[in-house]
Amino acid sequence: MLKFNELLLDNKIDSYDQVYLGKTIPGFYYGINLSMEYKNFDFNAQLTGVGDVQRVNNVKESLYNVGTTNANQSVDVLNAWTPSKQSGWLPRSINGDPASNYRFSDLFVESGAYLRLSNIQLGYTLPSPVYNFFHNNISNCRIYAGASNLFTITKYSGYDPENDSYPTPLTFFMGLNVRF
Repeated sequence: MLKFNELLLDNKIDSYDQVYLGKTIPGFYYGINLSMEYKNFDFNAQLTGVGDVQRVNNVKESLYNVGTTNANQSVDVLNAWTPSKQSGWLPRSINGDPASNYRFSDLFVESGAYLRLSNIQLGYTLPSPVYNFFHNNISNCRIYAGASNLFTITKYSGYDPENDSYPTPLTFFMGLNVRF
């Protein structure tokens, strides 16, 4: 990995100092489907994920925006370099950003890899004697409950590693399947 000083061989910061920051198309996709049944109970789970991918954290980029004094900012901006706090890990934060310290850089690029519990469901099918009670007018009845997008494991610090603009919603559901 190149260090910043090694890039400045000509003592100028320009387009020749650009480096490869990663790829935005995942290197691989994966998934696990699990299905189990025991007596009248059934359980289904689906995990999905991607790996070897980088993405721009637009949330971080907008919360580090120092050009607008009326905009919300991240508390991380308090760790910006100042003459009295030269150990700050963020570039100098000043209104208008005259040095373009917050122009696009690897500061906003993060791993977009994740593992998500996409779907989980638990169901119960009523036993045969129940159908006899209804004179066999019902041949099958299953009650179920579940959730979609229950959790995501990722190092990505934005809203959602797939899409910050429209994050995947957490949904809970329940239902009844009846066969006549």
